[in-house]
Amino acid sequence: MFNCLIWGSGKVFTNELQGIRYLELTKQIKVCGITSHVDCFSTIAGYPYVPKDDLQSEQYDIVFIMADGSVFSSIVAEAVSRGFDEDILVHHRVIHIINNNLDKYLEIKKRHVTIFANNCWGGFTYHKLGLEFLSPLINMAIPDEDYIKFLENPRQYIDSELYYMGNMDDENISFPTAKCEDVDLYLIHYETFEEAKTIWNKRKNRINWENMMVVFSTENLDLAKRFLDLKYEHKICFSPFELEEKECVQIDLFKGRMMKENYSFAAMAANLASEQYQYIDLIDLLYDGTITKLSQE
Repeated sequence: MFNCLIWGSGKVFTNELQGIRYLELTKQIKVCGITSHVDCFSTIAGYPYVPKDDLQSEQYDIVFIMADGSVFSSIVAEAVSRGFDEDILVHHRVIHIINNNLDKYLEIKKRHVTIFANNCWGGFTYHKLGLEFLSPLINMAIPDEDYIKFLENPRQYIDSELYYMGNMDDENISFPTAKCEDVDLYLIHYETFEEAKTIWNKRKNRINWENMMVVFSTENLDLAKRFLDLKYEHKICFSPFELEEKECVQIDLFKGRMMKENYSFAAMAANLASEQYQYIDLIDLLYDGTITKLSQE
């Protein structure tokens, strides 16, 4: 059981209270206190109020932060300045995802996993689990064959410069494209090439080569087999066909529901890590590479 501090007492906390109670009932956490910018209570929702100046970081194993966006970031900065280890500072959305695996989640956060993916799967996963983006392959797509080339020699490509190749128009959206040597990058969720290059250079320095999850989504059988032959300890391939390798997951959930919405295969695969769908247990996957399909009933 983890000694827990709740940081924030506003609307977000109220919305998350049921989830917090569940973690208590399942004996995953013991809420030892709640702190906030408001300093006029002795208790909040039955939890002892702790003024910020009285906080002792060593008393807590986990801190759930009840805020989003820039407010979340500012609270993290303040908590770190008060002596808290950043690895125990957890975004409130994780409360609903951990599936009785809070210990595994904290270990994942501590290990600083880098995710390589050829679509938005990595970005969705980092966001959903409240983890820092430790990969430059975020908010972009890479053609399947180019992605395999990249994975065959990733350090060479990471150390290379990006070059602007113009904008691409696709289904009423326009986005910049780039080259990394002979690999195409479709910078789908960036306004400009300059923005994408700046973020690429920042995030490539965060790569943890010692702890990687490599993800590939493809409809090409030959490329799927090439991917499965790559020497990565933890990898997963989403495909529309069934293969014997345990790292290959056949996507069959969305044949009706998402096909009716005209999703492409790539979009279906990326959405497997989105807020809307839960197809595999992301905690198990990032903890030790175990692929656990979740019930869809």
